[in-house]
Amino acid sequence: MSTDKNKQHELSHILVDLLEGTIDEERFNQLQNQIANDQSGLAYYVEFMALWAYLDQICDTSDMSSPDPTELNDPLTAALLREAIEHDEKVRADKAAEEASRQAAVRKAQVEKEAAKAFKEFKEQERRRQEKLAYKRYKARQRKLIFGITSLAASLIFVVSAWIIHNKSKPSVISSPALTIVAQLTDELGAIWDRTKQIPDEDGQMRQSTYRLNAGYVSILFHGGVKITVEAPAELSLFGGGNMELFRGRIYAVVPEEAHGFTVMAGNSKVVDLGTEFGVEVDEKNNTQLHVIKGRTMLFTGLLTGKKSQVNVDEGTAKNVNRDGLVTNVPVVKKKFVRRINAKSNFIWKGQSDLLSELPDVIVVDGAIMSLTFAGRDYVVADGDLVVGTTTRWANGKQVVDPAPPAVDIGANADNFLFESVIDGARHTDISSLDGLDYQETVFPFLVSAIFVFERGGNDNGTVQAILADGSLGAALTLTGGGAPYADTGISVLDRKGQSQNAYGYVLTTDVPIKGLRITATKHDSLSISAPNQEPALNR
Repeated sequence: MSTDKNKQHELSHILVDLLEGTIDEERFNQLQNQIANDQSGLAYYVEFMALWAYLDQICDTSDMSSPDPTELNDPLTAALLREAIEHDEKVRADKAAEEASRQAAVRKAQVEKEAAKAFKEFKEQERRRQEKLAYKRYKARQRKLIFGITSLAASLIFVVSAWIIHNKSKPSVISSPALTIVAQLTDELGAIWDRTKQIPDEDGQMRQSTYRLNAGYVSILFHGGVKITVEAPAELSLFGGGNMELFRGRIYAVVPEEAHGFTVMAGNSKVVDLGTEFGVEVDEKNNTQLHVIKGRTMLFTGLLTGKKSQVNVDEGTAKNVNRDGLVTNVPVVKKKFVRRINAKSNFIWKGQSDLLSELPDVIVVDGAIMSLTFAGRDYVVADGDLVVGTTTRWANGKQVVDPAPPAVDIGANADNFLFESVIDGARHTDISSLDGLDYQETVFPFLVSAIFVFERGGNDNGTVQAILADGSLGAALTLTGGGAPYADTGISVLDRKGQSQNAYGYVLTTDVPIKGLRITATKHDSLSISAPNQEPALNR
């Protein structure tokens, strides 16, 4: 044939499309033009169609690989056949590769979906584990850090205090850094601040400066964990490191274990905490009184006169220091200082016996109590800070016999640190309910002065009574459904209908050691009842 090789190759593709029925209008017009105007093209067309007819007779044209091109004598026919076979094999290979790629993509997507699901579950489990671990590590680091710096801080405090006394005529506020945030205002009741001095920020943050409270009461939490309650009229300076100076008025300090060494400059003296709750008063004549309610303190005197001395002041004792530094013994007055306030309920507590108050601060992970906070102190379950008692329920003068645990509603459910438990594969709220019963009693293995109660719903009326050391009952304190002393913890638990209710907390405190408590409140659902672990001072 006289048509060049490239032209023949192109024409063969057009003819294959024609015979397979896939030719479009443009290529069909091209074929017609080539046959009509090109003799070599016409000749190639005739030979190609003859070859196609020949192949159709000897084999199935759908399988172009069946004839052996070497068996055909005509070189042109053999070449065309090879080209057709190669084209068919390429098409089949392309289709096979495309299908393999599609199947691989499907398998990959399925694997990725399952992997993503498994990884999500793993991350959730790991998050919960890390959350528990991180909390324990945080508490451990916090204790180690503060214990490590306590001795150094005490030395520095003494030097700084001497500098302040030496410069008494100058402003008491440390000027550098003047605006450092050192504490948080946590509550205020009828408070009126003197605006010629520093006042708390709108969000309650308090800076290293001097404050004057003209009226009311406030609660302040230092960053180191110390909580003070201030009674007006009072003027005080807050310093970095969780220390302070009281120029006038009364403060009551609750110092957690990790903040031992907390120091109060007061008049002609200095009080250094050694693990305590104590009250300090400075009157208008610059006389100072120290009353130690729990633990002990070190009292340094004569700081202004140069006649310095120091004395230990233990629990249940009090000292008076006059402006000249003379120290005398005075009777301790436990109810002299305001220890806690609650603006919501207009509550002021000076240490009265048998008191119910709110307990909103608790950390719960996977239905279990991790820790709770009361009166400025953290009680961590894993550290053994809390202990449970033994709870019994009573009706018609007789003790109710409960089934053995685990069970959804038995007295023993109050004797653990669980809000929820799993029974027979289902999640249940872990309660001791008083539905249809008269009362329940929880007794601890040793005498205590505070009992923490968490209850479902916070909507049951009734009373709480202390069980005294001799087994007699204290005064009946009122539970008001939907009100004090129930405090919403924000922790959701299930009710009997499988719907959510929040857990509420309250605490019974006494000024005498007690064995436990009695709760008389229809439908009261106790989640957990506990007390601070062994309190040696109450069990001597």
